[in-house]
Amino acid sequence: MILYPEESTIDFSKMEYIPECKDDFPVVCYGYDLHSRMEPWHWHDEFEANIIESGTAVLKLEGEEYHLKAGDGYLINSETLHSLSSLDNSHCKIKSMIFRKDVIGGKPGSLFWTKYVSPVTERRDFYGWVLKKDLTWQKEILDSLKKIFSLFESEEDDFEIKTRELLSKILSVTVKNLPPENPENKKTTQNNISKIKVMLLYIWQNYSKAITLSDIANAGAASKNDCMLCFAETVGTSPIQYLKNYRLEKAAEYLTFSEKKVSEIAELCGFQDKSYFSKSFFQKFGQKPLDYRKAQRNN
Repeated sequence: MILYPEESTIDFSKMEYIPECKDDFPVVCYGYDLHSRMEPWHWHDEFEANIIESGTAVLKLEGEEYHLKAGDGYLINSETLHSLSSLDNSHCKIKSMIFRKDVIGGKPGSLFWTKYVSPVTERRDFYGWVLKKDLTWQKEILDSLKKIFSLFESEEDDFEIKTRELLSKILSVTVKNLPPENPENKKTTQNNISKIKVMLLYIWQNYSKAITLSDIANAGAASKNDCMLCFAETVGTSPIQYLKNYRLEKAAEYLTFSEKKVSEIAELCGFQDKSYFSKSFFQKFGQKPLDYRKAQRNN
């Protein structure tokens, strides 16, 4: 079965738990529209593979940005920091799959893990693939993804076995086409990503409070300059601007899925001045908070 959740199912306080990914069959498929549900910066231990069904999506992978159109897809490596949104907040339908490493590799140290999982997950300079049907091997992965989504829709008797076979094929093709490793970039990348993850977690867990640049930097054991550089190179914005955007995105969630008053939402999201909150919200979403709530309910 393909799930159609309105809100993100990832726990943004830990970034390591996707409740629908069950131990008995650790593969889950989603369908959603990025117009009503975006995926802000996050990461998880599982692999992720998506296909754009309609519209244009903006995928960001640890400092790189890609515009994907209908028919394109992507595969994201375990623990990779990424975000996904629609272009200009327009409708963009996605089919998404999350799968754990052990569904293919079994136990760490097994032959399957050593040949098909480790070569991918241990490459911290490899974030994943953007998939286009113009390249034969990428089309092969896209076709396998489409078959998996069809299997989840039909749920025929042996769809789990067929899904595992197709996922094994996807990782096999990925391993064969991995780019040459860049040892010089690997250490710098790991250090920056480790810092940014700690600082992002700090923001997610404390966004309702007063937070300064020093607070964010201290969370990552970094200087203020290193903190700003790390955000610029990885997330593509400043720490304070990221904090503001995250607060506004949380406010949009409250407006959509709760009955709380605008003044209460503003305070819950770290805005002490309601007029500043309303102005900032309009600049980001093009609507006043109450108009945004009404539009979301009508959709």
